[in-house]
Amino acid sequence: MQEFSLNALMLQDILRHAKPLGHNESRQNLNLGFGFIYYGVVRALRPRHTVVIGSGYGFSVVCLALGIKDNDLGRLSFVDPSYSLLKDGPFKTVGGRGTWNQPTNVQEHFRRFGVDNIVTHYRVRSDEFFPSYEEFGLPPIDLAFIDGSHAYKDVKYD
Repeated sequence: MQEFSLNALMLQDILRHAKPLGHNESRQNLNLGFGFIYYGVVRALRPRHTVVIGSGYGFSVVCLALGIKDNDLGRLSFVDPSYSLLKDGPFKTVGGRGTWNQPTNVQEHFRRFGVDNIVTHYRVRSDEFFPSYEEFGLPPIDLAFIDGSHAYKDVKYD
């Protein structure tokens, strides 16, 4: 039987390296806050294909992917162009950190949590991703988590 992913060491790693911000988390008692909800939704719904649009440090991606891993079913497509507020300016991103620029670093980040074989990163905007969806050969979306650009036109598109 597969071991449960959310042990104390994993919770510490998630809080330290996936850096939840505003997810009602608490480092003091290893509480992932909304991260437990993300994980639980995946465990309950058992989606075959989850899409995540946007993530500063990968918190939602990691929590969802760990649920997929523990279900032993599904995969996750992560869409983020990796804009940086400092480098690209406030008109391209609100709070972007440029975390997802280097494919090897992205792979290593998700390997830390044992989900690198579940997560595929697409370094594009969602308005570039969806028109190319068939070209990527992706299955239908069973679950989507949207936390990309917070600009009105982008939110409306997503």
